[in-house]
Amino acid sequence: MGCRALLSVYLRHDFPSLGSFRSYLDTARVGLMPSIARDEAVRRLIEYHANPLAKIEEALWRYEHLKKGLARLLGASSQRNITLMGSTTSCIARSVGSILVSRLASDRIPLRVAVTIHGYPGVARAVKSLCRSLRGACADFSIVGRSGSPGWEEDAIEWFDEAPGVLVASSVEWVTGYVPRLESVAVAARKADGFLVVDGAQQTGHIPLDLSGIGLDVLCTTSRKWLLNPLSGLGIGYVSDRLIRSIEPYIVGQHNVKADPSGLCDPAGPRLVDELRDDADRFMSISRPTVFSIDVANIVVEYLLSISPDAVKDHVLALRKILEDLAVDKKLGVALADENFDRKSGIALIETGLPPAKTMEVCKALSRRGVAVSCRGQAGFHGIRASMHIYNNEADIQVFIDELARAMR
Repeated sequence: MGCRALLSVYLRHDFPSLGSFRSYLDTARVGLMPSIARDEAVRRLIEYHANPLAKIEEALWRYEHLKKGLARLLGASSQRNITLMGSTTSCIARSVGSILVSRLASDRIPLRVAVTIHGYPGVARAVKSLCRSLRGACADFSIVGRSGSPGWEEDAIEWFDEAPGVLVASSVEWVTGYVPRLESVAVAARKADGFLVVDGAQQTGHIPLDLSGIGLDVLCTTSRKWLLNPLSGLGIGYVSDRLIRSIEPYIVGQHNVKADPSGLCDPAGPRLVDELRDDADRFMSISRPTVFSIDVANIVVEYLLSISPDAVKDHVLALRKILEDLAVDKKLGVALADENFDRKSGIALIETGLPPAKTMEVCKALSRRGVAVSCRGQAGFHGIRASMHIYNNEADIQVFIDELARAMR
């Protein structure tokens, strides 16, 4: 085992769920929760049942503590740029809708909207249906990029050069694991007075981010995958200062405004305060997550912060190199094999050369043999997706490659 892939030696015992598999390589689908977080979550749940009112009163403090930890984990300059959403998709839809409606109200000009060809299909469908619903604010919906080519950055820059718009892209592609050059796209978006909204669900937790340095407007992610929190599965949003200053959410609830608590005791009726919060919570979901969800998220964030983000990246990419080498030995193709490692992530796509239906059968055979991976394909790529995290080691990769070769025979 390479010296840079030793992280699992110290952490593997924290993940007893691994005992249910011979090889778990499916974090891109759902991450495993560390036992220390599971045990602490059970303890806090018992405390909540003992005195729920006290826990509810603590919730605001715990929420601010969570935002502070997430800001450090995501590379945000301040916790004021962090908020919570229902999911990655709802965060993206809420952000895009707010931009469209707010710009239409201020400039009287509808904006174009586009998604990248390799983005998650559920996000693309949500954004397309949003444009259909807000057709007065959405001038056009299109798809940027080319089938069979992982890179879409140049096409996105050309799209922004034509006119202002809102582009929804992934910071790590869900099928191939490609890491695009978001900085150049963000520069083009700002130059065109446009907006870049990013799906970070497959990046946050294993590839470090510099959100302020990239210059994107919104990043939406989930705690369910690489952030190792499948129990609460919160959606997390980063909102730039630019959006906080210039865009208003098109749906506002109690948590998005500077509410006066005394209004809850006002006999004159509800006072509908219109003054929005001056941080990212102005875009927060209408309903705040449960106290328990916030507690669990705090525990996992603290666990991840105890590990260096650069150490996580080195470990994951070292495992990817091992996977690529073993796949070559078995004469298996790997998507992005010719790309530099700065364009790669913890997601690797093994190209079996089989038809999609046959590839699905191979995935089912691997599952029966205790190997957790996913059959994935989109826009000119298809194969078996393996995704590695801090709890994986070289033995997991070896079992996967051996069983894959066996299943294909």
